[in-house]
Amino acid sequence: MKDKTYTVLAAHTQEAVLNHQCDIVWEFDTAKQARKAAKQTLTDEYMRLNEMSEPLRYAQVKCGDECIADYFRAETAQERAKRATADLHATLDEHWDAAFNG
Repeated sequence: MKDKTYTVLAAHTQEAVLNHQCDIVWEFDTAKQARKAAKQTLTDEYMRLNEMSEPLRYAQVKCGDECIADYFRAETAQERAKRATADLHATLDEHWDAAFNG
C-alpha cells in the first residue's frame, strides 16, 4: 500500500493555481511538511532568496484531488500603499480624460 503524498501548489494568484499555472509544485510525505513549505513560499525571505520581483500570494496543500489547506499572503502596509497610489493615479487619469477629452 502506497503512503499518501501531499502536494504544495503555489503561484502569484489563487486563479493561477486553480488553472494549473503554478510557479511551484512540490511533493511531501507528510501533511505537516507540506503545510510548513506552503507557508514558507509566501514569506519575504523566500521571495528574496529566489530573487523574485513580486511575492507569491497563494499556496495550496492537496492530498490527491482534495485541498486540505490553503494560504493567502497578507498584504503589507507598503504593498497596500503601493496599490492605493496606483488606484489613485488611475482615478485621476479617468477624471482628467473626462474633463479634457470629453
